[in-house]
Amino acid sequence: MDESSVMASPQIDSRLENYCNKTPQERLAVLVKTVSLSTEEASVLGQAGAPVIDPRHELYGQNIKGKVFVFPEGRGSTVGAAVILELVRCGNAPAAIVNRKTEGILAAGGILADKFYNVPIPIVDDLNCDPITEIKTGDWVVVDASSGSVIVGK
Repeated sequence: MDESSVMASPQIDSRLENYCNKTPQERLAVLVKTVSLSTEEASVLGQAGAPVIDPRHELYGQNIKGKVFVFPEGRGSTVGAAVILELVRCGNAPAAIVNRKTEGILAAGGILADKFYNVPIPIVDDLNCDPITEIKTGDWVVVDASSGSVIVGK
């Protein structure tokens, strides 16, 4: 498998060692234990409180703070970047985002979070396999936006 794919756990130890040996400037990556997985499109509009507030969404009431938020694609709003910034400002942002396809407004939010608050939110999409079927809630995940890879461990 190449670097832009989801990998199974046998590679995670050596990949984590390589990740940990990088300086903060060399990496735009995150390791977290918990994944918030949604099979539905997601909108960040109104999410500044961190729990998902849309009662129609399958993650309603769940907190995405500090987790890798995995969802197919955004359900857009032109204020999405500002909402990402507000999530960061309030300390409620996800640690990373993984999509099948990331919309530009969401990507801009991740970039601006790093520029304004020095809080990078790695965002990876367009993987060789479907992150919605390969990543499960509770997996260990390394999201490396600089290489466009996601490493999954159980």
